[in-house]
Amino acid sequence: MFASILLATSTALFVMATVHVALSFVQILQAFVGDEVMAIPKGSIVYWIDVAEPKMQVKEYLQMFSVCLPAVLSGSDV
Repeated sequence: MFASILLATSTALFVMATVHVALSFVQILQAFVGDEVMAIPKGSIVYWIDVAEPKMQVKEYLQMFSVCLPAVLSGSDV
């Protein structure tokens, strides 16, 4: 029982971390190489300030869930 919970939790955390890193890589490419971002003066700075950008929101939710998941499964207060 414990091993299956540990395996499921570890797999979920690994998948969330991998998605987070992949989204960060895509954001870096868009911020410093993307045509529409580079067409604006100081476009990279404007790109990073935009917290309403969907990729940034997904990363925030992934981070929040990956921090809370082990605490929830262990039964402690979050």
